[in-house]
Amino acid sequence: RADLVERMESDREYLTRLTDEQERALVADPKLLLLTYHVLNTADPFEICDYYRLTRAKVQRLLVKLDRLKIIELRPFNRVKLLTAHNFSWRPDGPVQRLFRERVQDEFLDADFVGDGEAFRFVSGSLSPATRAQLCRSIDRLAREFEEAVRQDQTLPRKERSGCSAVLAFRPWETSIFADLRRE
Repeated sequence: RADLVERMESDREYLTRLTDEQERALVADPKLLLLTYHVLNTADPFEICDYYRLTRAKVQRLLVKLDRLKIIELRPFNRVKLLTAHNFSWRPDGPVQRLFRERVQDEFLDADFVGDGEAFRFVSGSLSPATRAQLCRSIDRLAREFEEAVRQDQTLPRKERSGCSAVLAFRPWETSIFADLRRE
């Protein structure tokens, strides 16, 4: 029986991306978005009650919403089965990405990035299309390494972990300061 359940789980298709409706529901409710972030990154959804003004009853109601949205499967005794894949990402130009651009991006980047465990690099140069493609693959690999590190650290007690974010961006680009000086 356990073998059958394991095989069924391995055959299941997990979400690599949410629908626009699912993302809109998350963005509309900051507490639901917060819980989603924690559920995607930690084992026990009720741990957030220790860090945020959320009661266990409120977390329970939010878990039911996530279940109805088909982002998680809520199991007996409040166990959570994620329905998202390991390579899950937010919709390009979807509600969560727009929220990030409108509210989070400037706030996140408004830092010196000089503390322990912080890093910021801005580099620029002229690159060929082949080199740009190689660097995009490197960013994808680094994002997968980040995701794997999150999974590995999930087994540590919450007090030994802290929320971390990374922005990995790369594109052909020229600052408007220089573009304004271009000849027509």
